[in-house]
This record gives sequence, C-alpha cells and structure tokens, in this order.
Amino acid sequence: MDYIKISAQTITHAKADPLYGAHLNSLSNISRAIAALLIDVGSESQEHLHSFMKLEIDYAQGLALSAPEPYASWHIGIHACAACNYNYVA
Repeated sequence: MDYIKISAQTITHAKADPLYGAHLNSLSNISRAIAALLIDVGSESQEHLHSFMKLEIDYAQGLALSAPEPYASWHIGIHACAACNYNYVA
C-alpha cells in the first residue's frame, strides 16, 4: 500500500496562504486517484484534526491523539478516534 504523509506545518500555512490550501486539495485528490493512504503527521490539537477532516485523511498521528509512549508499552493495532472519525496506529 502506498501512502502520502502531510506535515502539520502544511495545514498551518494553508490557513494563511491559498496556494497551500490548493496544494492540500491536490494531495488529497492524487491520493484517491492512485489509491494511496493519506496520513496527517504531527496533529497537536483538535482544531488541527478538524481542519484535515475536509480532506478525507485516512490516518493521523500526533499529540492530539496520543502522547508519546515507551516502546515496551505499545499495543500495536489500528484504533479509531471517535471524536474526529480518524484511524491511527497505536
């Protein structure tokens, strides 16, 4: 499975610059066209997560979903974020 990762800075810039907004929309369209997963990297707030909901992001990772944990405590699997309709790997 292919994937495209989008950094948290991209959404921050998209709020101020329409060119970044168009870039995000293009990445979303491209990911659908090539059947790639779209991953939001570095979500640190619920506002950030909700900004990405419009783009149909497949996965998200960041502090808004979970704080960093030691490797020994990981429970590998796919989980859903009920508040934002995202999936994430924990």
